[in-house]
Amino acid sequence: MQNINLPPVINDGKFDREKTAEMLWKYEYGEPLPMPEKTEFEQIDRVDRFCAGKAEYTTVKATVTVNGRQASFPLRVCRPSAPGKYPTAVFLNFRPDVPDKYLPAEEIIDRGIAFISIYYRDVAGDDDDFESGIAWLFNIDRSSPTAPGKIMLWALAARCAANYAETCGFADMNNLAVAGHSRLGKTALVTGALDSRFKFIYSNNAGCSGDALFRGKESRSEHIADITKNFPFWFCPAFKEFAGRDDEIPFDQHFLLALSADRNIYITSSMQDIWANPQAQLACCVAASPVCGIYGRTGLDESEIKEMPFFTHSGSIGYHARPGTHYMSRYDWNLFIDYLLKHKNA
Repeated sequence: MQNINLPPVINDGKFDREKTAEMLWKYEYGEPLPMPEKTEFEQIDRVDRFCAGKAEYTTVKATVTVNGRQASFPLRVCRPSAPGKYPTAVFLNFRPDVPDKYLPAEEIIDRGIAFISIYYRDVAGDDDDFESGIAWLFNIDRSSPTAPGKIMLWALAARCAANYAETCGFADMNNLAVAGHSRLGKTALVTGALDSRFKFIYSNNAGCSGDALFRGKESRSEHIADITKNFPFWFCPAFKEFAGRDDEIPFDQHFLLALSADRNIYITSSMQDIWANPQAQLACCVAASPVCGIYGRTGLDESEIKEMPFFTHSGSIGYHARPGTHYMSRYDWNLFIDYLLKHKNA
């Protein structure tokens, strides 16, 4: 990963946030969707003595209104039982289950963290159907080169969950996080880029088109040609024009991290996840770090970079690499929570 010729995200000592975002939306993710005119929340189920009485667990129906149309999806909300304000993670998950293999509910609660879990298929299917779920609200024309893909739809749901967090009474909005694994880690990064209410952005094993650089990867890793062949509907149609031309795209993924450089970013690698490419993920964190300095922050603490596995929690970009494969483990959650509590905002 040495001597990569990356497009500069800082020019003449300045970071142009608007231009940076414009390139990402135009060439990769598509135009951001407008926030709904109205979001309404209705509790439809409640378990008072969840996790042996340590937590309250509720299911909340979120209803969004766009141009007079409505669609709903559930939020699965878990908070410590004791009254108070808690750091809260909006978690985009692959299943509706609480707890889940990617969501160790009791351990998260025991650390004093609340969470709002969103099953991503409740929002929009993981396919090329743009006429169901919340997608039908927006009349998305996928023939347009900059039409939003599914990542933008899932990100919108996370932002609606932030609306709920503002009203629920227990969420500490100074310490609101968004988190996701794999494609939903990509979504977490896009969500944080779009919405500054999220003070911590946690991407786990997001890899290509998420937290890993395109340039400089080894051949065994995922490239633009792979991801646009298998999952073109995650992105805008224009993105596939760069298949086989990874070095020609006018940005790299450090641009996406840079859009949240005024807050705290956390990235996780799995050492055997060659498809996501841990070295490219770490290099992305390093490349985005100078933008943190524009905001008077420290970025990734390069003095703490060691041979994998290791973690670095000192800077405003945190990172860890653990042994193992593509997965979001209890170990990952606990290290992220360590980082969040270390950098917790007053």
